[in-house]
Amino acid sequence: MWSTPGCVESLQAYLNNPDLTNGTTLALKHFLQAHPESKVDLALGRGSFGCVFLISRTNAPASALKIVPTESGNYYAYEEYKRMVQVGRDHPELIAQIKEDSLVSQEKFLYYEITDLGKQGNNVLIPARQAFIKLFELHNAGIIHGDPRITNIILLNDESLRWIDLRHTGGTFANDVVILVESVFTEVKSIASNPKVLDLAMSYQRAISVTKIISIYEFCKKL
Repeated sequence: MWSTPGCVESLQAYLNNPDLTNGTTLALKHFLQAHPESKVDLALGRGSFGCVFLISRTNAPASALKIVPTESGNYYAYEEYKRMVQVGRDHPELIAQIKEDSLVSQEKFLYYEITDLGKQGNNVLIPARQAFIKLFELHNAGIIHGDPRITNIILLNDESLRWIDLRHTGGTFANDVVILVESVFTEVKSIASNPKVLDLAMSYQRAISVTKIISIYEFCKKL
């Protein structure tokens, strides 16, 4: 869910500062040198594993550029990229599509393009019911997300959802459910005010059984 925390002016000033040599700045400069027809328009989001920027081109669709600073090594970022590409090929209806051959990996950064751009802005709302259905579809395909928070879903222009930031290792189906439930409770205040949801919020903190997972799915699909 892109939150657009930056603006064009501040971003350009950031890029034009010659003293900045962190992985994100180097990656942006490298991308723009390699793609002179492109322009960085906005910072779409920032997380613990990197930043995403809006890329526009003349006579071509816009895309999102995911940058992961890798001063401490890019193994995990590279494995996540490979998993996103593989799952996207097998299940394009579930995962945001990665632009083929867009991966660039160097000592201080790794970046790639996401072609499923989706809607941007702080007013974009992800329906909780649809988020749980999308997670259920992912699990039905035998795929564990690893970090299925509301912020790791994008809303396309046709109102369908796609997952981003697919973790390459760890996690369980049950833990996926817990993470999404917690995300809904903490990030969607109107839902969290529902007494039934507050009761459910207490239950997710306890051990999750198969029966409880099913009940959480069924409850949230009715929201």
